[in-house]
Amino acid sequence: MDIKKIIFENYKCFKHAEICNLQPINIIIGKNNIGKSSILDILEMIYSKRPSNQTSIIAEKELSEMDIRRTFREDMYGGLPGRNHFEFGKAFIGKNFKIKIKNDGKYPSNESYEYYDEIYSEEYKTYWKRLGAEIYYESKIPKRILAERNIFPEIENEKMDIDSNGNGITTIISNYLNKNEYDEDLVRQTLLNKLNEIMGDDANFTEIVTQQIKQNETTKWEIFLREEDKGRIALSESGSGLKTILIVLAYTILVPDVEKKKLEDYIFMFEELENNLHPSLQRRLLKYIEDLSLKGSTFFLTTHSNIMLDTFQNNELVNILHVQKLKDQPIIINSSNSLQKNAILNDLGLKASDLLQSNGIIWVEGPSDRIYLNKWIKLWSNNTLREGKDYQCVFYGGRLLSNITLDKKSEDDLVNLININRNSIVIIDSDKKSIHSPINSTKKRIKKECEKNNIMCWITKGREIENYIPDILVKKVKGFEKNKKSYSQFQNMEDFLDSLQKGLGKKFLRDKISFSREITSSADLKDFLNSLDLNTKMKQLIKIISSWNT
Repeated sequence: MDIKKIIFENYKCFKHAEICNLQPINIIIGKNNIGKSSILDILEMIYSKRPSNQTSIIAEKELSEMDIRRTFREDMYGGLPGRNHFEFGKAFIGKNFKIKIKNDGKYPSNESYEYYDEIYSEEYKTYWKRLGAEIYYESKIPKRILAERNIFPEIENEKMDIDSNGNGITTIISNYLNKNEYDEDLVRQTLLNKLNEIMGDDANFTEIVTQQIKQNETTKWEIFLREEDKGRIALSESGSGLKTILIVLAYTILVPDVEKKKLEDYIFMFEELENNLHPSLQRRLLKYIEDLSLKGSTFFLTTHSNIMLDTFQNNELVNILHVQKLKDQPIIINSSNSLQKNAILNDLGLKASDLLQSNGIIWVEGPSDRIYLNKWIKLWSNNTLREGKDYQCVFYGGRLLSNITLDKKSEDDLVNLININRNSIVIIDSDKKSIHSPINSTKKRIKKECEKNNIMCWITKGREIENYIPDILVKKVKGFEKNKKSYSQFQNMEDFLDSLQKGLGKKFLRDKISFSREITSSADLKDFLNSLDLNTKMKQLIKIISSWNT
């Protein structure tokens, strides 16, 4: 059943949820205990045809020509359609068809589902139920690997299947290697070659064998791998990452051969494959999975790993399902845009400092702006936030503003600041000469892009960032405390300084950095509290920086 949408109700923590836009690879991501495994349970109910009594499940697919031909045959005429059946039915190719999966205790039977779609006329209900049966009983075979898994030595037996914990792996490999009815090359060559391909430079195994060992006075089969210059190594003495790779290979290479099925007949549900796997191994294992998906296999992968997001980003074969909580209820969101992907990274607890980088960037016009801002952050955070650790100021240069963007979908010739760091704040001088002066189009565009991506864009309430410096502080620092001149909201600092003493303005323009250091060296919080909207903006900025670091 090539499902594109699933709606289910009343299962564990989910009251109502929808899974949409299903693709060959579907990544289910979210915090611990939020319901990722429950989604796999629902898939197992559908594909194994064993739904829960209390759970309502509706599966929706787009009808193909093959679906229609099974029910409305080209060699059938008359009856209710009153004409060639296929000619009647082909009008429904490409339309959505819903099947309600139900539990009535009659497995497997045509009563375990019912046709459920209001767009199809009631008079043809018999045909729609027949179509539903054809679709439902041509379902994929579910195969699941749990997060808690292992490969153990096993007593010899004829059973050729594997459970979700990895039990049966040793037996199935042993039987392939030691029994004439199985193709040993599938293990000795196909599986071993793929194992080495995924292991890369971490290991190179030249042989895979099984031998009998004594364990608690019981004879069991054990898997051994021979590595160059190291001899045979018992799998039970190897790491769990190697075992995870072997389990995946057994599921995707040996199980289809045992069951005489094709890879496209399966839906593989693997939980947290990243456990105990180095990032480079994760990437190679995911590349193997991607290659299988190109051959028709379907995968659902639960994860806490950002490696999956990085490996599969912008891949048309991949759908990302983010399980979040909304008003204490879990919901499933198809994550397609940058803002939703940022929410995923936040859920994973990933910070830029995990790569020895600052957790966020504050974009300012120039070095003097950085000096003011660092002073204000120190004052408003009570000296708890530090540049280089909690954030980093980076200069964009006022004239370069027209060449940057914070919109993922913007033109390629613009530099995208989000790609540099998803945690960003942008501070821009308004350059307004009066209260009625307009903000230019570039600054309006940047502000709109920031709002779209949930990024703080601070356009100064005064003309420039210097307009947040109270005139009383400037006069105190420059020794003109008795001067009654005032510094207005949209005045140039150069003009104000010249009004205090001729030539001070030009000196300021020549060395804004020295001026900013002079102003901030002895300033205190109370000096700035009533300066335009500075107190409000700094409280907002401190809250955002703190969120980057929690």
